[in-house]
Amino acid sequence: PVVTSFTPLQGVRGTTITVTGSGFRHPITGASIVTGVSVGGVAATSFNVVSNTSLTLVVPVGAVDGRVAVTTAGGTSSSAASFDVWTPPVITAVAPSPARPGTVVTVTGVDFIGTATAATGVPTVTLNGTNIPTRTVNANGTSMTLTLPAAASNGELRITARGGVGVSTLLVVQAAPTITSFSPT
Repeated sequence: PVVTSFTPLQGVRGTTITVTGSGFRHPITGASIVTGVSVGGVAATSFNVVSNTSLTLVVPVGAVDGRVAVTTAGGTSSSAASFDVWTPPVITAVAPSPARPGTVVTVTGVDFIGTATAATGVPTVTLNGTNIPTRTVNANGTSMTLTLPAAASNGELRITARGGVGVSTLLVVQAAPTITSFSPT
């Protein structure tokens, strides 16, 4: 077989990839001769040979960044480009907690990259379903700072990035104390 290209170039596990090339079917019978397909060396359990020049596959669970390879009895051909597997964000720490509204909070973890619909950009962050608009992410997607809004309350932070959704443990939000009276006047 010969693999010339594939699309899309990135996505989550479970994404359907279309591979273009040649030698995917027997030249006389037209039957599929593909015995295996992989992404980053991890075998795809679901693939379909559409024609001699096209096949589709589902990016398997456990797939990692890497080339797309097609195998027949005649050998294996790999793509020149690598498929970029997007993984869900993982939140490992939120500090400080407890925190007051208006506090700048640092969230650490991995894969804080992109949006739900784009490979780049700043992920969406919510606390109890309320969007937190003020946030910055470092270049490698392992740290984020955000400012707790005035109406913030205890809850889980949810980061929606290109690979899915990451959820924190409980973030404790302490309201500022309110003085209702004092004595003596």
